[in-house]
Amino acid sequence: MADLELSPPPDKRDRLFEVLAGALVLGGVLGGLAVLLDRDSPDPGIPPVTSERIELTLGATIQPFPPDRACGVYVVPVDGPSEALVARLARQLARRAPVQACATPSFRLDLASLDRRRGQLDAVIVSDQLARAFQDTRGIAPATIVGITAFDIYSSAFAEDEFGFGVAKRFPQKQGFAVVSTARMESGEDRLRRLETMAMRYVGLLYFGLPESSSPTSALAPAPESLEELDLLRPEFSDPPPSSAALVAARKAFLSQK
Repeated sequence: MADLELSPPPDKRDRLFEVLAGALVLGGVLGGLAVLLDRDSPDPGIPPVTSERIELTLGATIQPFPPDRACGVYVVPVDGPSEALVARLARQLARRAPVQACATPSFRLDLASLDRRRGQLDAVIVSDQLARAFQDTRGIAPATIVGITAFDIYSSAFAEDEFGFGVAKRFPQKQGFAVVSTARMESGEDRLRRLETMAMRYVGLLYFGLPESSSPTSALAPAPESLEELDLLRPEFSDPPPSSAALVAARKAFLSQK
């Protein structure tokens, strides 16, 4: 019977090399997975949005727009806890611009707006939900609606962005819908100032039809992407602010556009 040909025992250095190579491969796989998970997750300091959190803070009604009351700008809390903040915001907007700003009852959000993978609300879907509710009661009347939520948001139209302070969407018939999130605006008076700045941005763009501004401090400057950029802006359209007469004329010109 022929003898079996036996391989010589592996050198210890070869074994060490194999162990190190395996560790490097495993590390690369885990590192790549961590990058993917980090890319798809919101900031770890921001609580993820879950269906349980939404259900615990549901708004009061699926129809916050009264059929017998027409407002220039409807400010809509998109969750129960935002109601008090919205009431203050509506008063501030009316002081800063010639516009009838009305705080509505809180809107009962549909869970279809939750992106569970990202742990955020998709503000595009929230805008669509607000649009359907408004159009059910007010039809094609010109309107500016600004929804306010304490939940973190992003725009599925710009899914590469980690988050948004606000997202806007225009509809026909001079209807504009925006959603602003206070999730990353911290607290206290700083939060109110930041919220007011973002709300004024959408009042300028959607209600008065003003263009974006090149001024680094205008609320109409390009959309801020960080808290530092947001804090450079002021809740005004320009410095000095346009007169009430100029804004009324801008509104009339905007509505007359075809």
